[in-house]
Amino acid sequence: MNVTQILAASLVGSLLIPSAGGAQTLRAPGALQQSIAREAVMLARASASTAVQPQPSRHQRWPARHPIAFGAIVGAGVGAGWSSMQCRNACEGGALTPYITAYGAAMFAGIGAGVGAIVAVVRR
Repeated sequence: MNVTQILAASLVGSLLIPSAGGAQTLRAPGALQQSIAREAVMLARASASTAVQPQPSRHQRWPARHPIAFGAIVGAGVGAGWSSMQCRNACEGGALTPYITAYGAAMFAGIGAGVGAIVAVVRR
């Protein structure tokens, strides 16, 4: 039931059921009760005739949908940056610098993918 149906049912119920206190009686309740009953029937028919629509799925951001790939990408970036800084000091910009940078990126991408896999398992 949606809110409109609940409110209509509450209003119909409160006006059709005689109250315990005498101060809440209506002088001409017939026309008002008929009008409320008609409105409640119309609301019920309108809500019943509409097709039940599934709730829209919550659109998650890309990192939430692909935690392993996101971990690998972040790990590769961190690894490339870390290894290039290490090699700049140790290799002095020699011929091995690109290879060491790629090795660091691959190593940290593997670590990041592992962390992403753990996150994926924990979330499910």
